[in-house]
Amino acid sequence: MAHQVESLGSSNAVVLLLRFQGAQIIAEDSHLKFPDRALIPAELKKILELVKRVFSSFVLETMPREAVYFDIHPHVARPDAGQDQQWLASIEASTELSVGIRSELQQLAFHVLSRITHGTAELFSAALSADESREFDDLDCVSEQIEKFIQVNGGRPLQQTFSVSLDLNSSEPIIVSGHVREPELREFQSEDVSGIALVDGFRASKNEVFLFPVEHNRALGKSLSFKCTNSDIFLPLAEAHATRKMIRYVARTIPKANAQGVEQEISAIEIMVDNSFELE
Repeated sequence: MAHQVESLGSSNAVVLLLRFQGAQIIAEDSHLKFPDRALIPAELKKILELVKRVFSSFVLETMPREAVYFDIHPHVARPDAGQDQQWLASIEASTELSVGIRSELQQLAFHVLSRITHGTAELFSAALSADESREFDDLDCVSEQIEKFIQVNGGRPLQQTFSVSLDLNSSEPIIVSGHVREPELREFQSEDVSGIALVDGFRASKNEVFLFPVEHNRALGKSLSFKCTNSDIFLPLAEAHATRKMIRYVARTIPKANAQGVEQEISAIEIMVDNSFELE
């Protein structure tokens, strides 16, 4: 079988190119031995996968008639390439792209990289204007995936410096180093909730009370957990539990201690006189 020879620099399917320091290849008699199983370092692969997902979502939403998908390809330097073992990773479309579509995707890639890496916005500004970046920010298919990536990986160092270019012919690739941008701290917006319930029980070690919601004088089958940090509320809650009386409660949403999700905290209760209810 003849070897297929391609030129990255001349392909209109190549949307983005990353350069990074590759491992030392060992040339054996008939094979090449790679010291690592992964040809692309893990942290760079995560970034490439993010860009690839954003590309796919962007094309699906803004160019629904374009039947195109994207793949990540590693390019290993030849053993005779000299001391500079600079490897490549490319994101390539499944088909040749028009100049306009390719240019827009390349700007999108620069936008993603400038948003997820710390202190790189100025580096990418020559190829991507602030107005263009804001237009990408307004697209949920782009901004939501960037935000999710930062929430999971925010603050993690980039294990090695890499450079970004559009193709092999770029004379001044953008050098990226440092760490993933930290997630922005947002002020929590609490919401008030209220209802009628039957007290199901307590877990004092965690300041929790469990309530059966009551609707139309019928207690629903699954109890809900509420925080209760006000000691003055525990006594009437215990009384309502012992006498099997319904309560009217007021609560508010609060962030969980680990900042993953929200929970509800009781702020006031009233024991109800009318106690007619049924268990569902």
